[in-house]
Amino acid sequence: MSERCPAKCCPHGSASADGGCPDDLPGAPLPERVAHLSACQMLSTYKIAAKTGAHRQRITGLLHKAGITIKPNGAGRRRTRRTAEEKLLGQLMARLYQEHRMPSTQIAELTGISKYGVLSRLRASGVPIRTRGGNNRENRAAVPADDLVALYLKAGCPPMRPAGY
Repeated sequence: MSERCPAKCCPHGSASADGGCPDDLPGAPLPERVAHLSACQMLSTYKIAAKTGAHRQRITGLLHKAGITIKPNGAGRRRTRRTAEEKLLGQLMARLYQEHRMPSTQIAELTGISKYGVLSRLRASGVPIRTRGGNNRENRAAVPADDLVALYLKAGCPPMRPAGY
């Protein structure tokens, strides 16, 4: 491979551990140094910013000017599959929350996961989250209008006239 790195310091094909490609170019101008650290050393913009002392957004701009593509956030992360244990844990949390009406804070204490993590997992598995407080919306009883009128009149209040009289 005869392609040279954007910093023009070494050929990619002959870069070896015995001195082919230097780790850093501290004496080089910042654009050249940033291009080298990204293209040859495969460092992230955050690591380049820490190494050079320049702001991460400036590093990103210099890489764009040099024509180096930047991976989107999280592009290199491995996606882990849920194990059987994690599925069982999710089912247990859902059952504790729905059937036993246990609050997410208690589930968090039992499982060792933060309360926000518990709520996040419950939402992801389609469990409807309860509202806070003692009178939850799902526990409130709706009183029919006829019963309300009867109670109002029984209390001795005068009948109400519709607006516009």
